[in-house]
Amino acid sequence: MQTSFQPLVTIGFTVYQGEKFLEKSLPKICNQSYKNLEIIVIDDNSKDKSFEICKKIHSRFKNFKLILNKNNLGAWDNFKKVLQKSKGEYFCWACQDDFFDEKFIEKQIKVFATNQNIVATLPSWDLVEGKKIILTFSYKNYKPPQNESKFSAALNVFRRRRINGIREKNNMFIHGLIKKNIFINIIKSYNGIISSERVIVFFLALYGKLFFIEEKLWKRTKRDHISLRSERLNDPAEHQRKTIKNPFLNNMKTMTIMTFRNRTLNLFKKVLSLSLIFTIILRKIKINVVSNLEPIIRKFKKIKVK
Repeated sequence: MQTSFQPLVTIGFTVYQGEKFLEKSLPKICNQSYKNLEIIVIDDNSKDKSFEICKKIHSRFKNFKLILNKNNLGAWDNFKKVLQKSKGEYFCWACQDDFFDEKFIEKQIKVFATNQNIVATLPSWDLVEGKKIILTFSYKNYKPPQNESKFSAALNVFRRRRINGIREKNNMFIHGLIKKNIFINIIKSYNGIISSERVIVFFLALYGKLFFIEEKLWKRTKRDHISLRSERLNDPAEHQRKTIKNPFLNNMKTMTIMTFRNRTLNLFKKVLSLSLIFTIILRKIKINVVSNLEPIIRKFKKIKVK
C-alpha cells in the first residue's frame, strides 16, 4: 500500500441488546492494525448491560466515540445516525456479533489504493455458531464480482446461485468497506426505510466495481432472521416489513423511485438501472412460472401411455 494513501476510515458500530457478544467483538474492532480510524459506537437505548460493557471497553481503548441514544430509534434510523456522524472517506458498518481480524480494514484499504473504480470491498468470512465454523464464504471456482460487468454484478445481487451453501447475491457487500460519499448518495435517494440491503448493493454495483478479497478476515455469528429476534419485536423497520405483502415487488418499487430521485446517477446509469430492474422482474416471473409448472410436469411424466 502506498504510504501516502492513508484515508480516514469510519467504523460505524450500532449496538442494541448485544451484551452476549460485545466483550469479544468490540475489542477486535478497537485493535485494528490500520490506525487512521474513527470508531463510532451508538447504543440504541439497550435494556441489558450493553452500554456498561461499551463504557468498560472504552476506558481500556479510548479510540472510539461512545454515544447512548435517549430513545430507541430502531435499527434503520440508528444506522443512518452513525453514517451521518462519520467523518471518514470510507465507511464500514459493523454488527455487534461480527468478529474482525486485526487486518480487516488494512487489507481492504490496500485494494482501494490500487483501483479508483472500486466502490466497495468485502473479504471472505466464516459463518460460526459458538466456536463451530458452519461454512466459509468464498468465490473459489466462481467468477468474483470484480471480473464481471456492472450489469452482471448488479443483476447478481438478486441471483439464486449458491456458493458454498450460501445464496450468492453479492448483498453482503453492505458489511464490507464502502466509499462513504457514494453510500450517502444512495441512502439519501429514498425517504423511507430501505427494507433490503440488496437494494443498496444493487446501486453500489452501478457506481463502480465490487471487489471480493479471497482471504478470511472476519467471522459472522449464525442467528435467527431479524424478524424472529426478540430484541427486534418493537423495531419500526420490522413493523414496516410486516406490512409489506410482496417484498420482491416492494424492492423493485423502491429501486425505481431511487433511480429517478438520485441526482448523482447520470443518464446512462439511470437507463441501466431501469433495464436491470425490468430484467430482474422478468427473471422472477420466469422462475415463478417454472416452479408452478413443475408439479404438473411431474404428474404427466408418471402417466404411462398405453
